[in-house]
Amino acid sequence: MFTTLRNKLKDIRTLSALCKEAERTALSNGSRMLGSEHSVLA
Repeated sequence: MFTTLRNKLKDIRTLSALCKEAERTALSNGSRMLGSEHSVLA
């Protein structure tokens, strides 16, 4: 049970880091909107 919870928390942290990096990529390219290409670059 705790292993499953720990894995889910790890997944949430990973997704959060990816979203933050995608947003940084979008902003550095001058985009105001986050697109799928920014997620791929992250």
